[in-house]
This record gives sequence, structure tokens and C-alpha cells, in this order.
Amino acid sequence: MEMLQQLGVGFSDPGVATVEEARRVHEQDYIDSVRRLSEEPFVEFYDSGFGNPDNPPFPGMFEAALAYSSGAVAAAYDVANGAQIAMTLSGGLHHARAAKASGFCIF
Repeated sequence: MEMLQQLGVGFSDPGVATVEEARRVHEQDYIDSVRRLSEEPFVEFYDSGFGNPDNPPFPGMFEAALAYSSGAVAAAYDVANGAQIAMTLSGGLHHARAAKASGFCIF
């Protein structure tokens, strides 16, 4: 990381993505399902891509998904505001769909 800083690469804490930011991409019913499964992960629920080995629901899943997707949100804002390049270590979370989890990606 020190080498990147010497090259002038900036680092920032993206914070936690908001529900409003998730709503720009995901359907409200899906967001509500993620929140419900986060509170009661052992309820049988096989819609929206959960209940399989790739996307097992777990306690705190909703908060964790907002936290790890914040890097992609912050990178998008940075590029929209003129950054030539932006990246996030958590990846693009590109498997998630508007109303379905997929490939370990929730939001």
C-alpha cells in the first residue's frame, strides 16, 4: 500500500452503502427479503436466489451486504465525479441481479 501511496493513489473509507443506494439497482421487495432473511436466516426461503450453497442466508447479512457493496458504490461516485480510475477490493459484486442473489453476491 505504501508503494501505491508514493504513486499518488488515494484511499478512502467508503462507509456503508445506504438502502437508497441499493434501491437504485435492486427492487424493494428483494431488499425487504434480504433484510428479513438477515433477521431470521433459518426460515425456509428459496426465492430470490437464497437457500443454496452459493447464497446461504446468515444473521447480519443485510448489514454486511450494504457494507461490502459500499466500495463499488463509492468507486462509481468517484468515476462520475471525474476520477480516471477507481477500484474496490471487494470486487464488483456483479452476479447480483435486481431481484436475486447469485454467485455469493447479494447487492
